[in-house]
Amino acid sequence: MYTYTAIAKKNLKKFFEEDKIEMPKLPNKSISFIFATVGSTIILNYIYDSILLCFSNTWFGINDPVFNIDISYYFFVVPFLKLIILYTIILFTLILIYIVAYYVITFDKFFEKGISMETLKKSAFIKQIVTTIMIIIILVSLFNVINVTRILNEKFITTQDGTPLYGAGTIEVTLKVGGYILFSLYMVICAALSIKKLTEGSLKNAVLRIMLIPAYLLVFFIIIIGFKKIYISTSEFDIEKKYIKNNIEYTKKAYGIEIQETDIENAGTITANDIEENKTLFENINVLNESIILDNLKEYQTNLGYYTYNRAQLGWYNNSLVYVSPREIVSNSTRTYNSKTYQYTHGYDVVITSASEVDSTGTAKILKSSFDNSAEQEIYVKEPRIYFGTQTNNLIVTNTGEDEYDYPITPTSNAYTNYSGDAGIELNYLDRLILGIKERDMQIAFNRKVTKNSKIIASRNIIDRAKTIMPYLTYDENPYLIVTKSGKLIWVLDAYTMSENYPYSQKTQIISKNGDTKVINYIRNSVKVFINAYDGSMEFYITDRSDPVIM
Repeated sequence: MYTYTAIAKKNLKKFFEEDKIEMPKLPNKSISFIFATVGSTIILNYIYDSILLCFSNTWFGINDPVFNIDISYYFFVVPFLKLIILYTIILFTLILIYIVAYYVITFDKFFEKGISMETLKKSAFIKQIVTTIMIIIILVSLFNVINVTRILNEKFITTQDGTPLYGAGTIEVTLKVGGYILFSLYMVICAALSIKKLTEGSLKNAVLRIMLIPAYLLVFFIIIIGFKKIYISTSEFDIEKKYIKNNIEYTKKAYGIEIQETDIENAGTITANDIEENKTLFENINVLNESIILDNLKEYQTNLGYYTYNRAQLGWYNNSLVYVSPREIVSNSTRTYNSKTYQYTHGYDVVITSASEVDSTGTAKILKSSFDNSAEQEIYVKEPRIYFGTQTNNLIVTNTGEDEYDYPITPTSNAYTNYSGDAGIELNYLDRLILGIKERDMQIAFNRKVTKNSKIIASRNIIDRAKTIMPYLTYDENPYLIVTKSGKLIWVLDAYTMSENYPYSQKTQIISKNGDTKVINYIRNSVKVFINAYDGSMEFYITDRSDPVIM
């Protein structure tokens, strides 16, 4: 912007000298600064993510069947190039409007007699405008060339049951690839010829050359329709057989479903020997589902005024199938501010029930539910307190001089504790005031319970916590809690990489709990996040979909 304005001022200087008018001080730096600020903000918010992805890309080791380019190009490079070119087109378009306005306003304000058209034609003003227009046209053509790869994700045939298949078919490979690239070159040539005639003063010839561009598109469209009618429609599925095969192959790769199909035949009645050989399998048949377990916990577990059970995850313990249910603290609108923030700050431990056995009353057999966590316990949890979880959505303050509720000892007495983990921050008054404004909770700053020795723990929801660190992943909305061999409570959160840019892959929709819909044609459970329930520390692991999580 600064360079364009400097050139414009240099060109305008000649007009002032010819009319013997003292040239005023025209703005440049201030206008350039405003544009730079706006442009930087746009880059930060809309382009920065694409830049990171492009320069942090990884090779797939699989090439597409049309252009023979690694799949990573379509994931990381193409979106980046398209965004950068589109941004530059918009930038130069705005510059063009700005420069024209700059000249017009200057002429109108300082030249009372005006400027003749002949003078303008001979001036560098026209050259600057024409150069900018040519830059925009070249950028549009370049965008069109990069965008040719979109044919790999377009519908090319519809099956007899109405299902669209995606990828490049015969028409796309035979006609469209070359036709679009040729059109880009053709557009630049026509535009250049048109501008040349315009600068020569021949408006009619300039318009005629511009009209050659839509004429090309019309002829190209007629050729495609004719080719499809005469050649393709006669035996469409036979002609597209090769590309349908590509669709099946690449869809399997995109969704990670390249599985070996096996036909299972009826081998007769199961014998006692079969049962003995598969004893572990038969003993761990899941006869209880998650909803039954949760209903049992809500009905028979005491202290529901303190705790809530929202998740029961299948796991293994001593070669037995079990359900692990976190005992999270109730934190809802019925609690007072003080009780939520200072007193009832955390959940406590897990309840473990059998997935394949029931007790004498017909309810789920409970293997662990006691609040006793001594080292002598069969299932030992070294640190049972849950400060970070799925229900921990509010900020808390610890070490205020008031003990935190820990767990019930008897129906009339409770145990209390103070947080000693690494989570939380100690703030002075000014910092607490700033945090209070951010969290819309001014009691953080003004409540006398909060001192410089208090620890303020925010961002306790584990999904939100992970999203803050790695916002580019899509997270499973149902994390689960595991007990490690060392006795720690660790949340496991599955994170997925998704895209709609995998060549030849079928598209599907992902619908989140809040109703947001995302169209994809590639998905991988590429990352697992391990979050400590006590201190909120996180570890991100890149995983292979075939590797099990070691519990």
